Formats: sequence, structure tokens, C-alpha cells
Amino acid sequence: MAETERDFRVPIGNSWSARFTVVDDDDDPVNLTGATTRCLLKSDPDSADSVATATIAVSYVNASVGQVRISLTYTQTAALSEGQYWFDFLVRTSEGKEGTPLGGAIYAYTPITRALT
Repeated sequence: MAETERDFRVPIGNSWSARFTVVDDDDDPVNLTGATTRCLLKSDPDSADSVATATIAVSYVNASVGQVRISLTYTQTAALSEGQYWFDFLVRTSEGKEGTPLGGAIYAYTPITRALT
């Protein structure tokens, strides 16, 4: 699996999601039907999984062509403090191939506009 580093800005107190496609080293989509996944958010990338700040939800837009959505709920982002966090997305396909096709930083920030009036 090809690995991509990507950073995101996440507004505190809002739901958030991002879509991406898992591809192999030839840039072809990876079939994720029946795959096992895990995506964690940590304040320290070297900390144990058991003390992760949040578990990022993983859903499939179209598993057969590797299309994935990761997301945090309003409640999860409301619990964040401003600053930098780390995440990665780990996957094991039904054929047993394992990789981390996406990882990077998440910057939590307080939105400056509070209401639509």
C-alpha cells in the first residue's frame, strides 16, 4: 500500500470528516471489502494506543475501490484543546496485506465566528 502524509485543521466543537482513496504502490485502488481498520488520534505519537485521545471513526464510501471516510464527532472535537495531534490509519485487507496508507497531523483550533446571527 502506498503511504501518504496529510495534515488537517479541525475546528473544536464541530463534527469533521475527510475522504481519501487507499491505493497500492502502482496507484491502483485497493479493495477494502472485509478489511480490518483502526484510526487513532494522539497528543503524543509515541504514546501507547491505550491512551489515545480519540478513536477516529472509519466508514467506507465504496470499499471495493478503496474509498474511505474518517471522522470525528462534535463531542470528540469539543473535548480537544487547541494544538497539534497525530493520527494514522491502519488497515489489514482480507488478503492479509497490512499498511498505514494515511497519517499526519491534526491541528485543533477554536473557530473565530461563533454564530450565524
